[in-house]
Amino acid sequence: MMLKQKLRIEPSVKAGGLILITISEVAFFSHTQGSATSFLGYKKPKALVAIGPEGPKVLNLDGEIEKLETMMEKVPGLKETLAEISWPSQKTDTPSLQR
Repeated sequence: MMLKQKLRIEPSVKAGGLILITISEVAFFSHTQGSATSFLGYKKPKALVAIGPEGPKVLNLDGEIEKLETMMEKVPGLKETLAEISWPSQKTDTPSLQR
């Protein structure tokens, strides 16, 4: 049995003065038995990055705020994506790491 699992960034959406970025979990399973092979995959939302006037906030599926630093470590490309987006409270070229 083989399992591949990763977190990925979905295209951002602008809504009501916010920029929303969905973080999805994508997983693929494969199993071979004799000459038969089966595959299964899924994609599901894991978190939402909401960027407003005060900078980015990460919300999990329960609506609780998570640390942005942790999510940037887990999700390839998130740090670079946030660096390309500007918001009013941003004072440097790097994303705010405020909670």
